[in-house]
Amino acid sequence: LREGSKRPFDDVGNGRVVAVVGAGPAGMEAAVTLKQRGFHPIVFDKGEQIGGNLHIAKKPPFKGKFEWAVDYYKSMFTKLGIEVRLGKEVTSEEVLELKPYSILIASGSNPTNPPIPGLDQVTVYQSHDVLVQDMQFSGKKIVVLGGGITGLETALYINRQGNNDVSVVDMLPEWPIAMTDLRYQQEALLEVRHCNDQGVKLFYNNKVAKYEDGKVVAESTIDGSVTELPADIVIMSLGVKSDDALYQELLSKHPSVWKAGDALGIGKINKAVLHGSKFGYALT
Repeated sequence: LREGSKRPFDDVGNGRVVAVVGAGPAGMEAAVTLKQRGFHPIVFDKGEQIGGNLHIAKKPPFKGKFEWAVDYYKSMFTKLGIEVRLGKEVTSEEVLELKPYSILIASGSNPTNPPIPGLDQVTVYQSHDVLVQDMQFSGKKIVVLGGGITGLETALYINRQGNNDVSVVDMLPEWPIAMTDLRYQQEALLEVRHCNDQGVKLFYNNKVAKYEDGKVVAESTIDGSVTELPADIVIMSLGVKSDDALYQELLSKHPSVWKAGDALGIGKINKAVLHGSKFGYALT
């Protein structure tokens, strides 16, 4: 929501090539800003379309308007003639072949997978894959591990599909209680309320100990009591970690390598857009 306060664009790029790895919010905003300043951004993404995590964000109930952001960037890429190379994970050698003036790594993040005994005995999916691939379930007992915003959204998404019995387990206190950033407290309150209203069972203050005999076994972090939740499917939503491997590889090979978005630090979409905008303006 800072579009109206953008500084005037100084046309100093002189057609110099900037490699942008990742077509999520950070990479897209950087590319648009760089092109408007006269640089020649070349955007790489292993996905088949630009948008990155916006395609995840738009899937849960009530979040469809995130598609508007994808449409905006698609329109701007076409309008500005930004070069995009999709469908392949780019290597450091391929980036350096461009002889780029600068490189921005906006490669996002990867899911974390803490070891939980017994999960090899049950079907396990990542929340990311459930949303992106529009997975459909019916008549299943499903336990979502992780009660953050994404975990709650995934639970609601599955709960609306049909006759599924959906539970969420998280070792932390309930989101609105534990939340220290008031900017996102309202969103958390809404998601928890939706879950309560729509029959999604929430088990906060519970640590998953194992999967055994067709059940997720959780132990209370308050009194040690045990809860057993029957599960045909387990969905992991236990957070993500930055994917900056390509950044680390290129650091010793090029004098101007930067990172943005989740590759720099896990955060919200608006923060990723801000990273991309700042890089696009700062490059001289």
